[in-house]
Amino acid sequence: MFFKFIRKNLFFLFFILFFIISNTVFAKMDYVNKSPMFVPNDYAKTLYEYGTNRFSTAILGNSTAIAALRNDLLGKDCGNASISYGTIKDFEEILRRGFIVSDKEVIICANYLAFLDNWETNESYPWLREPYAPYVYYYRSATADYLKENIINYFKGDNTFFEPVADYYFDKTITPGHMTDSELEERKISFEERFGDKTIEDFKGNIKALEKIISYCNKKDLTLRFVWMPINPKYDNRPAYIKELSEKVNGILTENNIDYIDWTDAFEAKYFYDLGHISWEEGSLVFTQEFIKWLKK
Repeated sequence: MFFKFIRKNLFFLFFILFFIISNTVFAKMDYVNKSPMFVPNDYAKTLYEYGTNRFSTAILGNSTAIAALRNDLLGKDCGNASISYGTIKDFEEILRRGFIVSDKEVIICANYLAFLDNWETNESYPWLREPYAPYVYYYRSATADYLKENIINYFKGDNTFFEPVADYYFDKTITPGHMTDSELEERKISFEERFGDKTIEDFKGNIKALEKIISYCNKKDLTLRFVWMPINPKYDNRPAYIKELSEKVNGILTENNIDYIDWTDAFEAKYFYDLGHISWEEGSLVFTQEFIKWLKK
């Protein structure tokens, strides 16, 4: 009976086996995030910059940490693996699933948006793909765009199938200069419309993720440290829940003996590009110097 079933469904079973093997191979290769021929997300940019996903000290933050930290000054054992739209949930997935590996220390750099449960994200981040989701299907948009562009170029006589994208695609986004006061006012109005009606309930998932990170670091015998990233003092209509959120998070950190520093209001407005991103020219060097001092304590 069993062998009869096998013979009858041999093609179907071979198809399933082929699918499982090919999907495993594609996932292991991770060509979208590891190949220089695809426009990279910030995780892929980290791999490209450092040539590894393993660090003695791993920094995980959102775009505020990308803008504020000068990686070349941090030292060879310290890797800034921060990502745009990064949340605490992202950082927990990154650590638990081994996308970034720390041998000694994990530093979380976050502002209040990193704790917002329904914050937007970059769907191409590999930890957002469920293990059962077919790799090629998950990255169908990136794969299709790549094939479409290069097939068109091929018939135009320009064969670029195996050429890497331009180097500037591998640079994470920094924030040079400063917004004008009128631009800051517009940004404040936009933030009030987008985030003004939130409550502490909208941050519970990421608060829980922080507790999971603490447990993970304890289990792996890693030192965990936390930084509240600066906010422009001109952001004077901040939602009231920011204070409630920081008190909740600080309580968890204190209860678990986690070293943290609150730089929410530590930097002057002249060091900012907008409401929450440090200006690369004026602010990033100052911030990085302070960060290194704290790091060495």
